[in-house]
Amino acid sequence: MKVTIDRVTLIGSENFVHFTTDVGSAVGVWKGISPNVGESHDVEIDVTERIVWSVSGDIALQNLYSIEVENGLVNLSGKIISMEADGGAAIEVAGSVILLDIFGYTGDVPVFVNLKIEKISLFPTGV
Repeated sequence: MKVTIDRVTLIGSENFVHFTTDVGSAVGVWKGISPNVGESHDVEIDVTERIVWSVSGDIALQNLYSIEVENGLVNLSGKIISMEADGGAAIEVAGSVILLDIFGYTGDVPVFVNLKIEKISLFPTGV
């Protein structure tokens, strides 16, 4: 996903970046050499927390891609493009794919979903 860095904040030993994309803006932990404000980077987004269906994940009300911060959580809307029996899922967000675990989803794919995530990490790809 292509991001533009809006602000960098060091909290403890973690660099938090506020960033903008084509589908919205959010904040995440930067995993790499600290970027500069205004720079654009291609990144992979990593979600390590467990998404529990009907708690932190639900069917989206609209078939739109988006990312934003709402009530202290990253609100990510995208499309599940594959789902494994063990909960492993691939979510497309505006052409980028995020791999994560969704527990309790038994519906069909593809389907647009809305996920509420406490913390995301961004890994620059160097592309």
